[in-house]
Amino acid sequence: MYLILGKNNMRKYDLNRLTASEKAWLKSLRGIGIFLFIFGVGVIGFQIFIYLKDGTWFQVPLLILSTLGPETFIDWLREPNSWHGLHSIIFAILEITPVSLLLIISGHAIVIYNGVE
Repeated sequence: MYLILGKNNMRKYDLNRLTASEKAWLKSLRGIGIFLFIFGVGVIGFQIFIYLKDGTWFQVPLLILSTLGPETFIDWLREPNSWHGLHSIIFAILEITPVSLLLIISGHAIVIYNGVE
């Protein structure tokens, strides 16, 4: 893949030099980024809907996604037998950071830094 500097010295791909499969890959990656961004906004919309309906804020922290990790990490996260200081830092980050923030930031980064216009 050939990179060129575009406006404001941002990296852009020289689409004339890319193969068809490389162009398709970049466009599909951009689509994934847009999906992640919209899904993150949807999570916030769902939280607002629940709040307006019930009057309680439904939190969706990253800790919910920690069950998707490797089994050893999940076991360590539930009952740490070593690295207790690191455990408290990681647990606090997973407990405080909302899923929507991760989705919106990662989706935005994929779309912006993809380089396809």
